[in-house]
Amino acid sequence: MIKLNKHNLSDELKEDQLNYKELVFSKKILNGPLAELTNYFKNTRFSVSIRSLYSNIESIRLNYNLNEKNYLFVWIPKTAGTSVYNSLRKSIRMQKRKRQKHFLSFPNRGSVTFGHVSYGDLLALGAVGMNFHENAYKFSFVRNPYSRAVSLFNYLKQEKLINIRIEFEAFLDQVHLYRPPIGLYNSRGISQTNPQSDWLIGMDGKLIVDDIYKVEEIETFISNFNSKFGIILDLKQKYNESKKEITLQNISNNSAVLEKIRLIYKRDFDLFDYDVNSIPNN
Repeated sequence: MIKLNKHNLSDELKEDQLNYKELVFSKKILNGPLAELTNYFKNTRFSVSIRSLYSNIESIRLNYNLNEKNYLFVWIPKTAGTSVYNSLRKSIRMQKRKRQKHFLSFPNRGSVTFGHVSYGDLLALGAVGMNFHENAYKFSFVRNPYSRAVSLFNYLKQEKLINIRIEFEAFLDQVHLYRPPIGLYNSRGISQTNPQSDWLIGMDGKLIVDDIYKVEEIETFISNFNSKFGIILDLKQKYNESKKEITLQNISNNSAVLEKIRLIYKRDFDLFDYDVNSIPNN
C-alpha cells in the first residue's frame, strides 16, 4: 500500500487549483475578447487584401519558375509517385500544384503535376486549357492492383487515415462500399483507394495521357524519357515507403481477400493487362 503525505498532498491540491484557475482565466481571455479581436482583424478588408496579395505573389513566383517545356505527370497514389516526382523536380523543375490556389492559378505552361487532384476534372473546369493538354507530354504510372491494395492499406494505417485496428479484409469492404470519388482535391477520406483508371479516363471515356508506364517496368520510362527528350532521370532512390504491416505473402492464400481485390480493381486488371491469377512477389 502507498501512503500519501497529507501535508504534501494539500500543497499539491492548492497548486493544482491555482493552475486550474489560471487555465480557466486563460481560456476566457482566448475565447473571449482576444478571440473576437483576432477574428475581427482576420476579416478586415486590410487583412483580406494582405492575404490576397501574398497569394498572388506566391502564384507569380511559382509561375516564374516553371519550365519552358510542357510536361504533365498524372500522379496516382501508391505508384512510386514520390520517387518519380522528386527525380522530375530535380531534372526538369517539375512543380507540384495540388492546392486549390495553385492549380487555379496555373498559367497553362511548364512542367507540372497536380498531385492526386483529378486531371479530368481540371480539364472540365477549365483550370487546364485544351492548348496545354494537346501540346504537353502527359504520362502516368500504374501498379499491380494486388501490390497497390496492400501498399494503400499500409500507408493509410501508418498515417492514421483509417482505424489503426482495422483488418485488411474489413478495409477492403470500406473501400468497396464507402470510398469517395476522386475530384478537385488531393485526397478526401480514403479517396486515394479508387481504381487507377479513375485518374486516367476522361469524361468522354478516353485516356487522357499519352503514355502509361508500369512501376514494375520503370526502366522503360527512364529509357523512353531519355530517347524522347534527351534527359537522363535517376530513379534509384525510393521515397515514401510505408511500414509493412501486411505483405502480399500474408494474403496470397486468402481467396476471399483476393476476390475482393479483383472485384474492386477489375477495371485496372483489364485495362492495364495485369493477370488476376498471378500474385506478385512484392
